[in-house]
Amino acid sequence: MMSTSMPQQPIHVASGEQKITRCRLVAKTTLCEEDERGEPVRRFVFQSPPDHPMASDAALRQVIVLNALGVRRMYSPTSSPCRTDGTFELVLRVYRHGYVSRWLDAKLVGETVDMTFPWPSPLPLDRRNPGQHVGLIAFGIGITELYRTAVQELADANVGEVVLLYATRTLAEQGILADELAVLVKSEPHRFRLEQLVSRESVPGMHHGRIDSQLLEKVFPWSQHDRDTTGVRFMVAGTKQMMQTTHRHLEKLGYRPDVYKLIRDLKIPAAHGVSKL
Repeated sequence: MMSTSMPQQPIHVASGEQKITRCRLVAKTTLCEEDERGEPVRRFVFQSPPDHPMASDAALRQVIVLNALGVRRMYSPTSSPCRTDGTFELVLRVYRHGYVSRWLDAKLVGETVDMTFPWPSPLPLDRRNPGQHVGLIAFGIGITELYRTAVQELADANVGEVVLLYATRTLAEQGILADELAVLVKSEPHRFRLEQLVSRESVPGMHHGRIDSQLLEKVFPWSQHDRDTTGVRFMVAGTKQMMQTTHRHLEKLGYRPDVYKLIRDLKIPAAHGVSKL
């Protein structure tokens, strides 16, 4: 349902379900140039109308539906819901062949974009499945989906530890939301741990290669020595194929999908389902 590291297919929101809100673009900055692929990552800051603040709670997998000339895409806001100044932020990759992301990138500061939020709504009251240990695994731009989750999980005093494994191709991509993640590390040094992986470069202090069962066991050691894993929760953000593979690795380590899902009604991608470009 969220902005992932691959372009999404159009979605359907039935007419009359949610109102369309016109939001003004007030700032646009580049977080990562990505010269190799020509697909930069940008931060877009919008202003919502006073009577309709952006209320999507990304920590609970609520999103913003962006309406681009009849095509709709879902994006996870990286800002908290209902900010007092009425602004909110979207961080997304501008894909070379991405119709919606290219359309949005062409917008000038001061122009408006039609959006629908929060979506879905209303949410089940028990959607969050709390646990003592929370493991978050973000592939590439999937960090935009899990940053708010990390913030909200740390806001719960009953959560003992949040570990975020952030995997990118290059070191430059690790710069996406780097400032925000640094704040979490500094503010919660005993409860938040950031593990970084770069697949195409060897970087001191960071993991190298790809995510597999061995790495997951090292980063998330909660299943070792026959420990009780009923208090462990996971969430993964990336392409469908990446998520499928990661969930299989977690099962090999003894974690049960029916227990470890942080969001109760979130579907784990089926093995045969792979997103298309």
